[in-house]
Amino acid sequence: MATLWLDLRFGFRLLLKNATFALVAALTLALGIGANTAIFSVVNAVLLKPLPYPQPDRLAMVWLDNRRLGLKEDLTSYPNFADWKKAGASFADMAPFTESSATLTGVDEPERLRGALVPAGFFGIMGVAPQAGRQFSEQEEQPGSDRAVILSDGLWKRKFGGSRDAIGKSLELDGRPTTIVGVMPPEFRFPSKDTELWAPLALSPQAKAARGSFWASVVGRLKPGARIEQAQAELDSAARRIEQEFPNMRGYGANVVPLEKQIVGNVRMALLVLAGAVAFVLLIACTNVAGLFLARVEAREREIAVRAALGAGRRRLIRQLLTESMVLAMGAGVIGLGFAVWATDALVGLAPRDLPRRAEIGISSNVLWFTLGVTLLTGVLFGLAPALRISRGELIESLREGGRSLAGGVRARRMRPRWWSRSSRWPWCCWRVRA
Repeated sequence: MATLWLDLRFGFRLLLKNATFALVAALTLALGIGANTAIFSVVNAVLLKPLPYPQPDRLAMVWLDNRRLGLKEDLTSYPNFADWKKAGASFADMAPFTESSATLTGVDEPERLRGALVPAGFFGIMGVAPQAGRQFSEQEEQPGSDRAVILSDGLWKRKFGGSRDAIGKSLELDGRPTTIVGVMPPEFRFPSKDTELWAPLALSPQAKAARGSFWASVVGRLKPGARIEQAQAELDSAARRIEQEFPNMRGYGANVVPLEKQIVGNVRMALLVLAGAVAFVLLIACTNVAGLFLARVEAREREIAVRAALGAGRRRLIRQLLTESMVLAMGAGVIGLGFAVWATDALVGLAPRDLPRRAEIGISSNVLWFTLGVTLLTGVLFGLAPALRISRGELIESLREGGRSLAGGVRARRMRPRWWSRSSRWPWCCWRVRA
């Protein structure tokens, strides 16, 4: 550790001595590190960060496979849902829902809000409970029952200042009085990131019997250990039985899609390609800085020759040069992180509104660890070429030979002839070494 501290101090002083080189190299690397950090913040929020539900890998969407229109993810009817629920032994539970909208009045200015109609067991399937208040009861699913609503965290804070006194209050939705019974946590945004309220799904007997009325989306939670393929096979069998029993339902199947895949959609490949392109930019930056670093190391041939002549071995020289590259990389990492904060905000502003999990993009702890890892890797990448170059055995030997000749040259310059003079007692043919 003492030697490492000395190497760090020496590397820092060396960079201060060559401030122009250090600044150019650090800015070059900082742009690459910052761009990679910004893109990773998007990848982390959209692809890597788990969904804000307990055991999200067990959640799945079930769609009508409309082969007539070539739609793999079409809405279905309530009777189809009921048959799927009976046949889906791999599912712990399933629930239909539909998106809707309502006009809120009586609280500030009238506002059109996006919402969803869900059954009483919907939030239990999602594994999320209200942060305040309660869920819907089965009685509230009955047509003609007292109207109830659950608000999103954003709507609750915007209209009621986050006060728990809002629970039990009445507000008007589409001109009808509705009672607030609960508030969902801030991370719950389903079925859409713009959903701000949930109301009970109250279906009449006629609606529950209309097999040809396609209006419902279906979400389900798999049993522990159940697989998507198993659930798909069960619903395929149910779809074939429905086709045989109801001729007008021929050409319709079932399609089970993991919820994570449903939310991410086709964005995964585009983000991965973008991340690869930005990583290639960082690699180019490392290559350019490695060339500068190598030229700088070659300019320090006399210093390295002296180190080799004094006994510095291969590992010692490699460690010294890698320490210097790490000092430069850490400085670039700090600058790059500041650039990444600005670039991430710019990406969020420029990103399309339908980008999945757009509101969750930001600099998190995972992003900071990624930045640290990229910074260390960058220091190794651009410092490795010069280190390997001087670590070759024949080059070490040549540097040592150069060091000996250099030391010999110093001795030769320090031996001066003293010609015979009257005041000197040395003969003119003798040499005298000046101390």
